[in-house]
Amino acid sequence: MLLALLFALAVGLRLHGFSISIWRDWTDGSPAHELVLGRPQPARIDDYAVILPLALAQERHQPPFPVVNTNVGQGHNMLLPFSLPVWHPVALFKPDTWGFFLGADVGMAWRWWSRALGLAGAAWLLLLVVTGGDRALSAAGALFLLGSPFYQFWALRPAPVTIHAALLVLGALAVAFARRRAAIVLGGLLLGYAAVGFALVLYPPFQVPLATLALLLFGALVFVHRGHLDLRAWLGWRVAAALLAALVVAAGAALFLGAAGDAFETMRHTVYPGNRVSVGGNRPVAALFAADVGVPLLTDRYGPLLNVCEAAGFWLLSPALVAAALARAAAERRRPDALVVALAAAWLALVAHAAVGIPAWLARASGWSYVPGHRSVIALGVAEVLLLARLLARPLPVRGATRAGLALAWGAAIAACGAALSTLLGGLPAGGVAAFAAANAALVWLALAPRRPWHALAAAAAASWLVAGWFNPLVRGGADAVQGNELARAVQEIDAASGGDTVWVAFGNLGLGNLFRAVGVRSVNGVQPVPQLELWRTIDPDGSEEEAYNRYAHVLFGASADPEPRFEHTAPDAFRIYVDPTSPAMQKLGVTHLVIGAPQARRLAERGGAVWVRSAGPYHILREPWVPAPPGGAAAAAAPAREPAP
Repeated sequence: MLLALLFALAVGLRLHGFSISIWRDWTDGSPAHELVLGRPQPARIDDYAVILPLALAQERHQPPFPVVNTNVGQGHNMLLPFSLPVWHPVALFKPDTWGFFLGADVGMAWRWWSRALGLAGAAWLLLLVVTGGDRALSAAGALFLLGSPFYQFWALRPAPVTIHAALLVLGALAVAFARRRAAIVLGGLLLGYAAVGFALVLYPPFQVPLATLALLLFGALVFVHRGHLDLRAWLGWRVAAALLAALVVAAGAALFLGAAGDAFETMRHTVYPGNRVSVGGNRPVAALFAADVGVPLLTDRYGPLLNVCEAAGFWLLSPALVAAALARAAAERRRPDALVVALAAAWLALVAHAAVGIPAWLARASGWSYVPGHRSVIALGVAEVLLLARLLARPLPVRGATRAGLALAWGAAIAACGAALSTLLGGLPAGGVAAFAAANAALVWLALAPRRPWHALAAAAAASWLVAGWFNPLVRGGADAVQGNELARAVQEIDAASGGDTVWVAFGNLGLGNLFRAVGVRSVNGVQPVPQLELWRTIDPDGSEEEAYNRYAHVLFGASADPEPRFEHTAPDAFRIYVDPTSPAMQKLGVTHLVIGAPQARRLAERGGAVWVRSAGPYHILREPWVPAPPGGAAAAAAPAREPAP
């Protein structure tokens, strides 16, 4: 009930944490009146420059919320790969999109808080099972997970897949263990719903490790509670619940493949990400402890870790507690807790995958070929929270010199990781590293003999929030930053004056191609999550450049004096087309208007006969030479009285 009230209040106030205000810096420099607290984070470009503009594009499309948005190149199926608002039954399995049907600002707030509170709620329910019903400890664990750098620095983007993974385990446990018919049936429904939602995330780097962990966790819980497992009781209802789950999965698959099967096949056969192969091993062990070391507070230089988001992980403490638990079990000659053993084994395996990697044949056979080492970290963090909660739910007090020794040893290990990270990243303040090493030692000291187990986990959660809670801004609304800036208004006015038949290309800024679809006009460039092979074949008829564009990609245009387009693969998820802005190739793509910031590009366009229409902020809008001028009155309304100097 508390989570529901918080959700209603936050959504009602249109509050969220997306860095949408970056668009004002990109366009007209207008004041960010939507910014309540903090500052926008440029590193969150996938959110403010890609996914949110695509969500806003759905509202502005005519008709709104289509399955295929015709303003994205030649048309993009919006059921994949992102969670976007689409007026289709598949939307039932994407609850974080529902708010967009009530408006853009409501949609952003709904997305943020459904993810934040949904993650907290799902984690709490799963932790209740793991801890044997300890509400306070489970709440502390849920806050620990939510406040981790991995979720905060990714602006909660990994939350839905984690929520569905937790619900998968809970639904399966209900089908197996529940003793009431209604609970068994509801478990089957939950299992089917969560399975479809999990599958529709369509991001294997998160799905594969979380699915593996969920399966292991379910098996370990069944083993631990096997004395309470009586499948013969209500056997018919359990079978019916399993069949119901299968029916829901089949219905979800049929709905999705019926509407997006072709696009899914295209995406599967892309150069990137469809055919990429990863064996892990690209995350040094020390980097896994970046949160423990306090790296996000000590530096803004990430070197080979790229940036604060790509380097994000979790505050890790469990090895010290596992060592104590296993030592105590050995001393008492009893079997250690099977759930602790299973989770600890998963923890070690995930560290090995991230830091060392696995054989290529095993990666391909298991599906882990889609998982880079720095992405399997998501399952490592979930395993960490589950493991800590389980250990603290059954505390084995460690006293005296042993307690102090383990705490000091853990602090020393973190200090060693800090030294390694200082070398890797080009320097960290020694005092800061020492302070975080001491904080880790204090947390382990508290956890080894807690009077109230939840205190230790609450302290760890507070430490994690200290490292990560500052990152996302507090924003109220903000769709106007994209759809109402000076450039957006100019584009909309010109499109209206031309009868709504314009097609746009932006030369320059990475995100501008995504602005057009967000305001309801068609663009050729911008992000194309599913490659549009037919579109690019219009200027590459022999397909010789297909490797460059057969990928999830940010499509960029660069100005060149050469009328023949030249494709350049600039990153795994990007390519650039160098071409004269008024080349016949642009006409083949259907382009009518250009947005240009660079003087060279403007000179080339005007030399080829493009007509200046108006300026908006630092950008110039030109009409291609093959496009007739709109009626005089409309043109006059769309353009200022005097052209600025080039």
